[in-house]
Amino acid sequence: MFAERVPWGYLGSVKTRPTRCPDHLPTDRAAEVLFPGEIALNRLRALYVPGRQHKLLVDAWCEVYAHPELPVVIDTAPFN
Repeated sequence: MFAERVPWGYLGSVKTRPTRCPDHLPTDRAAEVLFPGEIALNRLRALYVPGRQHKLLVDAWCEVYAHPELPVVIDTAPFN
């Protein structure tokens, strides 16, 4: 979360730390989505999605994978 370069997502995506970013801040303010490995779902407090369609999709995944207790919150702010 605090590295100069953090791999994330697919297709070799990399987030680069801004040059003037203070040491106490993560490479990206949405650092939880940049975690370069697996995170157990029981460690998540909530999952933020930008809209209803995304929420329905995640709710379906949670049902399929038997994790219905994961709170899925519709909020566009983290994506701006």
